[in-house]
Amino acid sequence: MESTNRPSFFESEKGFGTFVLWVLACVGLYFWNIPPHLLLNFQNLWLSFQYSQWTTSQLVQAWENHLLFGVLFLGWLTVFLGTGEKVLDWGFKLPLFRMEKWVWSLALGWAFWGLLAEALAFEKLFYPRLMEISAVLTFAALFLREPKKIFSRLWPFEQKWREMSGVKWPVGLIVLLSLANLRAPEMSWDAMTYQLVLPDFYFLRHGFYPVTGIVPSHYPAFGQMLFSWGLLGGDDSVARSLAFLAHLGTALGLAVFGTRLENPKVGWTAAVLYWVFPYLNIYSTRGYVDLFTNFYATLGLGALIVFVSARGEKNEGTAVPMEESYGLLGVLALGIVWGFKYNAVSFWLAGLLILTLAFPSLKTKNNLRLGMFLGPFFFLGPWALKSWAYTQNPIYPYLSRVFQTFDWTAFDQRASGIKFQVEGLNGLLKIPAVLWGLFFQNYSGAPNEEVSLIPLVFFPLLFLKGRAGGWKIPIMLAISVPFFFWLVTSHQLRLISSVLALASIPLAVGFQKALFHWPKRGKSLNWIFCFLLWIATYYLFQGLIQQPNPFASFLGFKSKAQFLDEILRPKGYVEVAEALNGNLPSDASVLIIGQQNGYYLNRVSAYDFDYTSPVLKKWTEKSASPDQLYRWFKKSGFTYLLYNANSMLGTALRVDSLGVERYPWHPEELKNYEQFFLKYTRKITLPVANGYSLYEIGPREGFSSLPEYLPGTEHYYLKNMAAIMELPKMTDLIGKSIPRGVYAQAYEKVATDVPEIGLPCFQSAFAELQADPKSVSKALEMAKEGFVRNRDQASWLVLQGDAAISRRNYLKAIEYLKEAEALSPEREDVGRNLAVAYYNEHDVKKAAEEAERAAILAPYSEEYKQLALQLRAAASQ
Repeated sequence: MESTNRPSFFESEKGFGTFVLWVLACVGLYFWNIPPHLLLNFQNLWLSFQYSQWTTSQLVQAWENHLLFGVLFLGWLTVFLGTGEKVLDWGFKLPLFRMEKWVWSLALGWAFWGLLAEALAFEKLFYPRLMEISAVLTFAALFLREPKKIFSRLWPFEQKWREMSGVKWPVGLIVLLSLANLRAPEMSWDAMTYQLVLPDFYFLRHGFYPVTGIVPSHYPAFGQMLFSWGLLGGDDSVARSLAFLAHLGTALGLAVFGTRLENPKVGWTAAVLYWVFPYLNIYSTRGYVDLFTNFYATLGLGALIVFVSARGEKNEGTAVPMEESYGLLGVLALGIVWGFKYNAVSFWLAGLLILTLAFPSLKTKNNLRLGMFLGPFFFLGPWALKSWAYTQNPIYPYLSRVFQTFDWTAFDQRASGIKFQVEGLNGLLKIPAVLWGLFFQNYSGAPNEEVSLIPLVFFPLLFLKGRAGGWKIPIMLAISVPFFFWLVTSHQLRLISSVLALASIPLAVGFQKALFHWPKRGKSLNWIFCFLLWIATYYLFQGLIQQPNPFASFLGFKSKAQFLDEILRPKGYVEVAEALNGNLPSDASVLIIGQQNGYYLNRVSAYDFDYTSPVLKKWTEKSASPDQLYRWFKKSGFTYLLYNANSMLGTALRVDSLGVERYPWHPEELKNYEQFFLKYTRKITLPVANGYSLYEIGPREGFSSLPEYLPGTEHYYLKNMAAIMELPKMTDLIGKSIPRGVYAQAYEKVATDVPEIGLPCFQSAFAELQADPKSVSKALEMAKEGFVRNRDQASWLVLQGDAAISRRNYLKAIEYLKEAEALSPEREDVGRNLAVAYYNEHDVKKAAEEAERAAILAPYSEEYKQLALQLRAAASQ
């Protein structure tokens, strides 16, 4: 009779050979889909240093800032851990080993300080000085009470783990790479749009910041409140280091849970598998709250898994029996998640299912069930109250059908329904494609953040035979429930990094089982493991290089301004932000149209972008006159408007992909809108052009100088340009050279198609006159039509002045242009044309004065500078 204890295929030597082939195939496929550009990456690294304009003082300042960052980071970590440790000792008397206590102390400390920040915001006491004093007093209290313990609690490790010593090198290198990325200026879109901006706004206003109609957030949730403590030092790296701590805390939490469920080897293997994930390492150094969410989700679900597994296996000696307090810790962590994200329901539901399966009787473990329902109410409560304060909708925008007070939620819901790759039932049907994307694509919505192939490589090891642990069903629920919700909602991978974390535990168990079943191949398995870690480390390096790379900035060879100038588009944003920070009043509020963040603008600002209903458009719909539109500005407190034509053109090009026109103008709205610009704005000089225009809001005498396009009308022009160039789609314009004649034809076509506004008529007239100075009559006819439409007397006078210059009637040109200058003194073209007219009338002194004035109004224009220099030289002779 044959023995039934023969090893399975996976446990045999053939199984090991098959596994090696699988590894090679996965690595080859990974390199094929995401090629490693080794030489190019190191060349780019070298060039970033070679072309850096560094000085000794810049180097010294950079390292002084690094030292200050280290001091602030350790100080905050001391306060967080010390506070959390007191809460843990007071409310949860549990026998925890050192690392376990460190992880839970961090979690509870963050909960305390996050709630404190929310309380200060509710009471209008959100002052930086008050918050700094509270932190310093806490540090002093911890130091005076236990001076010897003040710094020892920072180190979570009890002893060295000597298995697979080669692991420490890639792990250590990842720490250095992450630190370099952490110290570079913030560059992530979401972070600069609202994650870090919102708490900064609260500091400026010392309370709620009324951002009327701006998606995706009007108020800081729990995670942004945590960021606020890090922003106190004036360096966002301290705030972002909290996300890095959340990533580290998640990894250490896995080491804890793996130890509790199996043994320390499993725990540490799981921690390393999660830690080296390139995608998550990049996000851990950016300003995102999602890693906070997944830190608490991992702790909550992991604690419940340990708790219910210990109950079922305590007689086998494979897991340490847990008191009910350990389960309560897990329930509390899942409740805290609700303060970070409204979609925390997926993690909460997984925890509820785990408890229900473990304790089917309603009479057992009522404390845990009660905590499962009280936690969400307690931590979601402040978020819902703030939502109600702004929108009269407690869970905006997801109850918009019940609460009708916020009239643009339908737009947001429509836009959010089209911006993800796969969603709903379609998402479920495309699971194979999604899994492929998880390993072989940038499944994040942002480039250069490669995911990891390690889970795929180790997947066959799960089929090795082993003891059936009681944790398998709970951990399957903890992974599958959030994954299901992720499939039918959005596909930002960072939203479910807790699933990646918890999946590391069975993978680690599979790896340890492989070492047991293939004892002669242990050294080879460890080499494979380390080889994969080095691949992950390299792809982290490659992802950072392509951001652009932060290393020259980290070492002090490149200043913050130089670094930001490379990454922020359109070009010139840094100069614009610096100019506004230096020149605008401290209480200025700026409505930004086109530029999708106000992060480096140290003034209260609001902005619209692709997936929002534009605020300015909504105000025009509610305004029967330009006066009423101005009153909306006054009511909302906005005193300036910053317009970026280049970004708005980009949005207009994406109308097809957006699935909706963001500016569907009605004729009367458009007419009032143009009149508002003419009579209630004043253009302010900026140091760069590149499509930027800044306007001060307020009644004026005369007429404002309109931007190149009225914001929100760019689609009219691009649609006609594409038609004139016979392009099938507007997006085909990208990268193509557009002849001057195409612009002229587009202006004329828009003037014909949109008779409500006069700007395109003047644009067409100026283009006609510039292209053919002899076409004076046609240009005057078109400009007169523009004047009839919008009564813009300044533009009408300028055009007549230009026409007079074309006819060499310089005295008449001076007469027209001087009158235009009185009506619109901020127009740089008036000064330039006056300079030309005066020069031709042989009044060189006045010509030089007007040229100087034009150069001041347009400091970015080399043409104006050269004209001023030439006339100044002529006047001095």
